[in-house]
Amino acid sequence: YSPDGRRIAFSSTRGGVLNIWTCEGDGSKPVQLTEFEAHTGSPQWSPDGRRVVFNSVEQGDWNIYAMDAEGGIPQQLTFEPSDENDPFWSRDGRWIYFSSDRSGRREIWRVSAEGGEWAQLTQAGGCRPQEAPDGRFLYYSKDLGPTPLWRVKADGGEETQILSGPVAHHDWAVAGSGIYFAQANEGWGIHLLDLESGGVTELFRKGDRFRRYSLAVSPDEEWILFGEIPNATSELMLVENFR
Repeated sequence: YSPDGRRIAFSSTRGGVLNIWTCEGDGSKPVQLTEFEAHTGSPQWSPDGRRVVFNSVEQGDWNIYAMDAEGGIPQQLTFEPSDENDPFWSRDGRWIYFSSDRSGRREIWRVSAEGGEWAQLTQAGGCRPQEAPDGRFLYYSKDLGPTPLWRVKADGGEETQILSGPVAHHDWAVAGSGIYFAQANEGWGIHLLDLESGGVTELFRKGDRFRRYSLAVSPDEEWILFGEIPNATSELMLVENFR
């Protein structure tokens, strides 16, 4: 969701290759934002809603880019011969957090929103960073698969585990009320972790088996977005006289 909740940024293959699109908050008026020839995804809005940051494998490895939310020429922000993914803007707009394996293991880094200045923030693994609304802490997982969730101060330091239950890489989001997250357990449910009390409330459950990907929360916390792919089915066919 954009900061005002009126628009949504998402990735789609409807143009042939996975690129970044935007649409209205109700899903109407989709517009293709990027026109890369290689997979591009993980869009995040800047705090003022004017720019979108994302990752793309356009140059052969994953890098972080930013561009005007109304279109234009993308600005490449990382240039290392490594994979940089999952960008997330700091709440003050000065930094873009991201995960990178440039040190030999996937860790959380940050780069200036204008490009150039960067720094490593975690030392024991990290991916998909998200800054808290008050800017004090950075929340993250440690692997691309289901893992616990952790946090560290926004400028680095000692890490703390804040949710032990495994959560998939893109299936959580930090908001003012806490952390919204999804888990597969006798179906699939969306929950809210209260960071003050540590209590967990179930908000939604779906018992059918299906593939899902990603989770986002509207700024007013009235709506939750998630991607869903129904499980594929197949049929047995008989071909006569095939020899």
